[in-house]
Amino acid sequence: MMLYWDKLDPVDEWECKRNARIKDVQGLGNSFVTEACKAL
Repeated sequence: MMLYWDKLDPVDEWECKRNARIKDVQGLGNSFVTEACKAL
């Protein structure tokens, strides 16, 4: 189900920026989003 969701709604630039801000504040971002952002 999660793979289907990933195909239906892929990571976009906004989510990459959000993940980077969260990482700056908390020290740890979402590794799944980080990996997907490398492809953008």
